[in-house]
Amino acid sequence: MKLKELIKIESGVNTVRLKDNEYELYTLEDVNYDLGHGEDYKHEVSYRKNIVARGDIVTNTVGNMTSIVHTKNSGKLLNQIFMKLSINNEDVLDPWYLCYLLNESEYIKYQEASIMGGSVIKKLTKVNLENLEVNLPTIDEQRKIGEAYKETLRKYTLITEKAELEKNLYLQMLGEKDLNNRSVVENG
Repeated sequence: MKLKELIKIESGVNTVRLKDNEYELYTLEDVNYDLGHGEDYKHEVSYRKNIVARGDIVTNTVGNMTSIVHTKNSGKLLNQIFMKLSINNEDVLDPWYLCYLLNESEYIKYQEASIMGGSVIKKLTKVNLENLEVNLPTIDEQRKIGEAYKETLRKYTLITEKAELEKNLYLQMLGEKDLNNRSVVENG
């Protein structure tokens, strides 16, 4: 079946046309944060068009990365490089499974590559996304896969953050012992 049978898609706003932008923009860093810090799914409603709320599903049209908005990024403005995906029936399609499908499925990547094959700028359009063919397992299987995907990314992010903290700590300790350290040379 086509993805457009399962979801509704809204494009982000062209921020150049905004006169008075009081909102912080949703960015690529936010997508990565949301993916790596996945929360249990709870969809809150945004009362303004193009403003994301916790639980909204967003996809980046340039990097083809899809995530579920984290509480930390709720209230940000979606610009034109993002689309908001609304699932028509969550008893048919699980939100975290949709992220897994759009981010990791070889079949989806194959379709995207053939759609954008001749393009100089590789950007997924609303129509391209709507016309992707998907094969869905049962909703119970989707929930298991979606949950495993979310937890795998969360654990990977925690391990990566821990390793970065350890690296910085060790480099700081080495810098204090280094006789060529700027503070040692200046005070020496």
